[in-house]
Amino acid sequence: MKTFNLLSLLGLSFWGLVFLFSDSAFADETNPCSQNKAEKLQLLKKAEENEYNIKRIEISGNTYTRYRTFRGHWEKNFNEGDIFTQEALLKSIKGINKIKSIKPISLDNIEVRLEENDNRGWNSINFVICVEQKK
Repeated sequence: MKTFNLLSLLGLSFWGLVFLFSDSAFADETNPCSQNKAEKLQLLKKAEENEYNIKRIEISGNTYTRYRTFRGHWEKNFNEGDIFTQEALLKSIKGINKIKSIKPISLDNIEVRLEENDNRGWNSINFVICVEQKK
């Protein structure tokens, strides 16, 4: 009986398979907020001009502040499914900065990724907001 290696048949390595099924849309998981500022501004401009929908908002570096605390402090028009605007993003940054348990953030603490025609047929924008807990 001849056996087949599914990975070799598909032309994938183990790590290729892990990447294929990983849930992450962000390239550098070890340092998610290392995106070039010019690239970030260009992506934000494109997303606003073309009315991208917010697909995903992640908080990185949070150790004990509840996620709902963040959601309660960002702009009401900055939620999954909403049309992205830079104004809502900037208001959300100001709101997050009111949380006493984290250090202040800026646009530099945000990673942005765009998805063209995602599984819903939308153009989507994803965010990772990198925070640091106060000691």
